[in-house]
Amino acid sequence: MKPGQALFFQVDNRQVKKTEPVACYDKPIYGSYLSRDDLQAHTYMLGGYHVDTCEEATEVLDKYSSFGSADHLASRLFSAKLHEQYGLNGCQQAQTAMQETQTMLEQSGYSRYGYQPSNWSHWDASRLLNDLDKYIAGYMCR
Repeated sequence: MKPGQALFFQVDNRQVKKTEPVACYDKPIYGSYLSRDDLQAHTYMLGGYHVDTCEEATEVLDKYSSFGSADHLASRLFSAKLHEQYGLNGCQQAQTAMQETQTMLEQSGYSRYGYQPSNWSHWDASRLLNDLDKYIAGYMCR
């Protein structure tokens, strides 16, 4: 069923219409679509940046950012969190990579998309990006 389609079902001889949440991000993430309901039900922190609107989520997931930048790391962390939320198998190695990424973003003072910390280890960021990408691709937790 596609987001936004209505389901009809019978309850006590009455027909009830239930609408699915409307996707606010148009690309599937591990077979599901991010909705406003997801953003209200979960806390998505990327360093000190709280992603809680569809516009912010789309910006983080879609905007171009250079490899190893804080924005790129935040984008991959958000994607990894969503993959886990939508059912991708997790494991300790993936949890560690996500926690280390969150800590690195926090310690560098990352607070919004487009903010590039002056205190930034591109080597550490690249290592974490590698781990997050491996997790998102399904190669880390088997």
